[in-house]
Amino acid sequence: MAPLFVPVLLGLQYPAARAKAQPKSSFAPNDHGPFRDGVGGRLQSRRTLTGHEGTVWSVAFSPDSQLLATGGDDSSIKLWRVHDGSLVNTLTGGSEHVYAVAFSPDGQWLANGSREKGNIGTLWKQLVGDRLSGDKGKTIRLWQVRDGTLQQALAEHSGDAHSVAFSPDGQWLASSGEDKTVKVWCLEVLPFPKQERSVP
Repeated sequence: MAPLFVPVLLGLQYPAARAKAQPKSSFAPNDHGPFRDGVGGRLQSRRTLTGHEGTVWSVAFSPDSQLLATGGDDSSIKLWRVHDGSLVNTLTGGSEHVYAVAFSPDGQWLANGSREKGNIGTLWKQLVGDRLSGDKGKTIRLWQVRDGTLQQALAEHSGDAHSVAFSPDGQWLASSGEDKTVKVWCLEVLPFPKQERSVP
């Protein structure tokens, strides 16, 4: 059977740092730049994926480039087959707005950052303050890509989680949110215990 994620929060909280300005590109606006379409010529989209019922906030390719994950305001994550644009699966459960999606390096797991259903929005929090915003919501979720099952729902951010990222070795997960912190999780994958077969 599939392994089970056991995330452990290290207790590290890093203040969100302001990103440094990136150097301007040396390519002229009308130049093709370093990229060209696979069949030659100027870059252009190959297909348009439709199916979300609200704003789409995030996209992420699987490591093998076979799947594309998208998350949006319709409380869902959709998995698409890249080569033909067909919808493979829709993941739902507990999230109201899905702001970020990320595949693990081995492609077996998908993490998302979101707002938990029932949590009040950012504008209302600014008006009433954090004291009335309630407990920490389960804003980080870990899904098994193969069958779309929810494996873990993590509650550490005191507000919406807007970004998630796996480390290249797959042993760490980082998340950031509107609570001005970055959470770093250590992921240990434990196999399910083997079930003994009963003898009739």
